[in-house]
Amino acid sequence: MKRILLLALALVAPIAAFASQTWFVVPLTSGSTLMVSGLEAFPSLGPTLAMDALAIALVLYLKSRWRAIFLLIGIVALSSLAVGIWPAVTGQDLGVLAPTVEKATGVSTWVAQLDQVVVGPENTSWGLVALILLVALTVLQAVAAIFEIRRTATTSEAVIRGAGRNKVRSQGEKDKRSVRAQGQTPSDLWKETNPSGL
Repeated sequence: MKRILLLALALVAPIAAFASQTWFVVPLTSGSTLMVSGLEAFPSLGPTLAMDALAIALVLYLKSRWRAIFLLIGIVALSSLAVGIWPAVTGQDLGVLAPTVEKATGVSTWVAQLDQVVVGPENTSWGLVALILLVALTVLQAVAAIFEIRRTATTSEAVIRGAGRNKVRSQGEKDKRSVRAQGQTPSDLWKETNPSGL
């Protein structure tokens, strides 16, 4: 599991590097062109990657039941990020570019921007590569979480079994002590309960 987590942690850096590249090229009617990076288009991308790297690092160095919880939080955050990025990276919905275009032109909504100031926005391959790596990172963390949950369940079962054995042992020892306290041996007790000597 440690190798899986180290590989997941290693994936965070290239995703962040690809996110800083130009994902969208937005030509304007004024003749200028906006180059929008993944970090600009998706402001939550950077903090989510940083939070996930921290969660993986904690899982690597913690020895507690919180490990699975940190992994699950990371999976939820990465999954929601990937779902949000997908429509823009595949060109289905470029509405995420509206704030950047608004800063440059003053036109507020994406529909109005398409009508008035934006001419044929394009996607670059950086966004798609980052999305693929993001999905791979999510899958690696899901595999690590499954291993961690199984390990925790196995440990819990072993502890419960051990506690059950200790309880049976302590009960047997308690019975022997009570027999000795009454001045009887187990054979005396047997003779009392079976007077026929069977």
